[in-house]
Amino acid sequence: MDIQTMTIAEFLALPNKQQCSMENISKLSVDDLFLLLDEHDLTIEVRNEISIYLNTVIPDVIPESEFVEDNSAKEGIYYPALNTVAIIYTILGWAIFIIGIISSIYVFWEVNKISGVVIFVSTAFLALFTFATSESIKVLTDMSSFLYQILNFLKQKK
Repeated sequence: MDIQTMTIAEFLALPNKQQCSMENISKLSVDDLFLLLDEHDLTIEVRNEISIYLNTVIPDVIPESEFVEDNSAKEGIYYPALNTVAIIYTILGWAIFIIGIISSIYVFWEVNKISGVVIFVSTAFLALFTFATSESIKVLTDMSSFLYQILNFLKQKK
C-alpha cells in the first residue's frame, strides 16, 4: 500500500476547509507540520486541527493551553471602554468637521469672507485633532494588547 504525501506548498494551496481535513493533514510529515505551525500564517481552525493531529501522533506534544478557542485573544479586544471612547472621538470629529463646513459657508457668503475662511481652518484643525486623539487611543490599546500577547507567549516558552 503506497501512502500519498503532500508538500507544504501543495497544502497551502488548498482551500481553508480542505486544510482542516485530517486526511490532508495526515499526508504531511511531522516535521512539515511543525514548520507550518512555526513559519506560516494559518487560520486558527487549521492550527487547531494540526495540533489535534500532532497530539494523536505524538501525545502531549502541544499542550491544550495553546489551542485557541476564541478569536478575541487574537484580535486584541481587551479594552472595550477605551474603544468606545475612540469611536465617540471619531464621531465627534466628523460632527465638528461637518458643522464647521456648514457654518464657514454661511459666514463666508452672508457675513465676511475672511471670517468664513478662519472658521473653516479652525474647525478643520479641531476635527483633525479629535481624529488624532481617537487614533492615539486605538494605537495605545493595540500596543497594550500585543504586549500582553507577547508576554503570554514568552511565559509559555519558559
